Amino acid sequence: MSSDEVAESAIYLSLGSNLGNREEQLSRALRLLEAHGIEIVTCSSLYRTDPLYVLDQPHFLNLVCEVSTRLSPRQLLDSCLAIERQLGRTRRIQKGPREIDLDILYFGQAIIEEPSLVVPHPHLGERNFVLVPLVEIAPEFHDPRSGLTIAELRDRCQDQSGVEAVGRLEW
Repeated sequence: MSSDEVAESAIYLSLGSNLGNREEQLSRALRLLEAHGIEIVTCSSLYRTDPLYVLDQPHFLNLVCEVSTRLSPRQLLDSCLAIERQLGRTRRIQKGPREIDLDILYFGQAIIEEPSLVVPHPHLGERNFVLVPLVEIAPEFHDPRSGLTIAELRDRCQDQSGVEAVGRLEW
């Protein structure tokens, strides 16, 4: 298998938090992913990001990680939702404040369209808080819908919200 094939089969998750001890929430989420049989291959830097859509809320801490798992996309989603529940996520307002948020960005080159699971994530191309950390770890990954690389998606993104690297997360 070539390195291009390995890269194109990668699974990417986005993690974010803007309530409570954000760094601890993200660290715990990464540890829980591993406890669910989801190996963390690499993580981006930690980014302080402006809220998007609902502006009257605290800033977020976000990161993107590449993972490896034998789970199906549905099982991975179920694990992510279970981790959110375990870490106390309460869904108050859509796109509003949250203790933790885990999203599947890509599951290799799979295109999945189900009522509760859409992969690639349908809004990732509109979001600096996803694209900037994803460019850090996978600039040449090709989006299966557009054929563009992540770097090209970032260059075309209209989102002007702030995204600032603030270090690395220990977990």
